[in-house]
Amino acid sequence: MKIGVYSGAHNNSMAGSRPAKMVMAMLLGACAVLLNGGGYSALHQRTAKVLPPQVFDMEPYDDVLEIQSEELSNYLNFAASKMKPIVKVTVSCYCDTKNNHSPQSIPYEDLWFRGGDPIGSKQMRSLPVPEQDQVAVLIKPRLKALSEAEIAACASALVRLRLALSLNRNAVVVVRIPGQSMDGFVAELRKQNFLPYQEVRTNLNVLIPLTLETELGKRQVTCFVPPV
Repeated sequence: MKIGVYSGAHNNSMAGSRPAKMVMAMLLGACAVLLNGGGYSALHQRTAKVLPPQVFDMEPYDDVLEIQSEELSNYLNFAASKMKPIVKVTVSCYCDTKNNHSPQSIPYEDLWFRGGDPIGSKQMRSLPVPEQDQVAVLIKPRLKALSEAEIAACASALVRLRLALSLNRNAVVVVRIPGQSMDGFVAELRKQNFLPYQEVRTNLNVLIPLTLETELGKRQVTCFVPPV
């Protein structure tokens, strides 16, 4: 059965800009060491599957995490503000989608970004994904194209989520993104040290991949490369 998806309390804060990204890179590097000792990659576990643009098939995955973004155009929009554009990102989870054909959305985390820089978070619960589950991440589709700030925020949220899932020993099988946003996501993930696989495959000792896939089946595998 195909499930169509169209489209708070524990508080903590995230330091913005470069220090937060450096910490994220160090933690992902640590995950690379752990995975090199016996982890697994999802690169070859799923063949390409073309689905209608309005439908995302959740059934092949144990769980599906959904990312929704909203640029708050009138928030902190005064003349001298250095905080704009502010983007709110909401992360929710559909659990046990392989067996549950009518999963309910479970709120997980709200994040705030200035473009791609994290500035705040509100976590509603611990990660609701069981250890070692194979998951998909869905950038919630909508009629209006994502703005540059929303793409940057979603990419940063995706890297944060990838870290949490790595620590939980989950395989991220695929990240479903809007087709018109593919180039933007690849560019923003590059800033987070996730580079296209064809550029770095000969230099990798272990894979921490993010496999991007559009609604029409176009794919781009990116891999984390620890900063030198």
